[in-house]
Amino acid sequence: MRFALAAATATAAVFGFAAPAAAADYDRSAEDCTVVRHDVGVLKQTVYVRNVCSQPITFRVHRSLETSPCLEVQPGRQGGWRWTRAQPYYYTEIDC
Repeated sequence: MRFALAAATATAAVFGFAAPAAAADYDRSAEDCTVVRHDVGVLKQTVYVRNVCSQPITFRVHRSLETSPCLEVQPGRQGGWRWTRAQPYYYTEIDC
């Protein structure tokens, strides 16, 4: 039984049927590499973007009156953009 399982696994690996254990970072899109969080306080609001991949990513925050500059976040780090609560938040653009 053990031999049959090993042979089937080896055959699947040779023909490319076996799925990789984890996706490599170069196969992931910039959106897959980020965790975006929007916090609203009494006077200010902040968008935080965490980079969970091994390559730098960029982001831009779109709000009612203006857009933030394109900001870069290094691997394993978090970046953010803060503004007044009076300006509504629309969305965060990844890979600007």
